Amino acid sequence: MSATPVDHLSIIVDRPNRRSRSETILRDLMNTSYPHALLGNLTIRLAQMAEYSDDELRHTAEVFRSAEADLSLIDFVRCVEIRRNNDVIDIVVKSLKLDLKMTQITDDRKQHEYLAKGTVELPDAGFVLPDTKGFATELLRAFYNIQVRYRQTGPGLEKSQWVCRSKSGTVVNGTSGFTYNDAGVGLDEAIGIVEASLALPKFQVLLTHNTILLQDQLKRLWGTNFSSAKK
Repeated sequence: MSATPVDHLSIIVDRPNRRSRSETILRDLMNTSYPHALLGNLTIRLAQMAEYSDDELRHTAEVFRSAEADLSLIDFVRCVEIRRNNDVIDIVVKSLKLDLKMTQITDDRKQHEYLAKGTVELPDAGFVLPDTKGFATELLRAFYNIQVRYRQTGPGLEKSQWVCRSKSGTVVNGTSGFTYNDAGVGLDEAIGIVEASLALPKFQVLLTHNTILLQDQLKRLWGTNFSSAKK
């Protein structure tokens, strides 16, 4: 049975405001990528938490404002990684490898490439970050604003709903023995889950295009609204 031929004339006449595939992809990339300013914002916030002096903060801000100016029109930030290793915290942002003829957005590690990095040196390896609740909230807000609000209408971050997926088990003889458990949580619980990572001397938190990965806890978070609790 042959396929019904496409009526291109009707498409042009009936849909004068249509977008091409390339325009649609570009719009989606612009709306679902993290802002260039996020790297500098997070770095300065962590530097304040690490008790940098005013002069050190001004110098750091100058460096990142210059770095922002060097980013190009097609540097779409798809992944933000915050990693602490004792007395050093690195914030790495990764962009999407672009093919100007791409027909869809493919977001995975193979398609991401290093874009820029910020580093904050802590007073010592045992330094306890202050206001982890505030910083955790900033991360959730950054994710929510880009990855949830754009796709759905909802009540805003303060009344947002989240899903936490935890993983447990091991790989035995090459066979995965992992089990997964999904639990619905409110904003305060989601903040507490992220805080638990930020309190550790070594942690790795990633904001991706569709989830917040908490590698040290083997957990991930994603935001939903009341109308959607599945992923």
